[in-house]
Amino acid sequence: MIEPVTIAEHPPRDALWKRKFSLFKDIKQMWADRELIRTITERDIRTRYAQSMLGIFWALLGPLLTVFVFTIFFKRIGKLNTGPVPYALQTMAGLLPWQFFTGSVGTGANSLIQNNSVLNKMRCAREIFPISAIFTSFVDLCFSSVPFILMFAYYQFAPKATSIWVVPIFGLELLFTIGFCLSMSTLTVYMRDVRVLLSGLLSVGLFLSPIAYPVSKIPRNLQVPFTFLNPFIAFIDGYRRALLYGLPPQRRLMIPAAITGVVVCCVCYVIFRRTETGIADVA
Repeated sequence: MIEPVTIAEHPPRDALWKRKFSLFKDIKQMWADRELIRTITERDIRTRYAQSMLGIFWALLGPLLTVFVFTIFFKRIGKLNTGPVPYALQTMAGLLPWQFFTGSVGTGANSLIQNNSVLNKMRCAREIFPISAIFTSFVDLCFSSVPFILMFAYYQFAPKATSIWVVPIFGLELLFTIGFCLSMSTLTVYMRDVRVLLSGLLSVGLFLSPIAYPVSKIPRNLQVPFTFLNPFIAFIDGYRRALLYGLPPQRRLMIPAAITGVVVCCVCYVIFRRTETGIADVA
């Protein structure tokens, strides 16, 4: 006589948080799924601008409107002095990388929920959904950079030779963004309130980051401790120094930012892999 098989409602407690994974295998799997990443990115871009009259031009107008508002309140009313560099250029240099981050995190946090039907039908690396959100924001960043380039011509202000520093700074920002996206995407699946909380945190972060004002407005003795908590203090300052002032990034700020970026990326990746087994069921 064959005895009936009983299926446990939950996995054994000693098996929780012990899922084995390999970074090399995960990267290899994502490379195998690169066509799916491209498809999802293209779909998201088309969906975002499909029902709007101006379409992709919103990616160009959005940063300009924000810079216009900041110019009125901080430059004219607040009488903020930025020296030989036009205020609009300095603000745009900080705003574009911040919008790349907020766009990536805002879309990436909902990526697993919005792609639940794909998760349940296809066998693929689940990281590709928040990663696709980052690619979508990068496309927006490319379009948003067009008015920034035109502003250089308008102000007759040429980028400096040290602009090459933008590449490694963006690499560190990308590490931080990937980690933050991965963690927010899984937290949103298990706790839907995270979406509301995240929106508020990003709004506050806009003013806690030196976008509308220079880093020098932050007391010098607080700059390094704050950079450990908010690496965008170093990122934005580094972009401005490299693009507008012909100076390399400040090591005293970039080292804490680099430490935070690497730690956040590694820790959030581990959390994502440990919790992904239940994503398809909960999402």
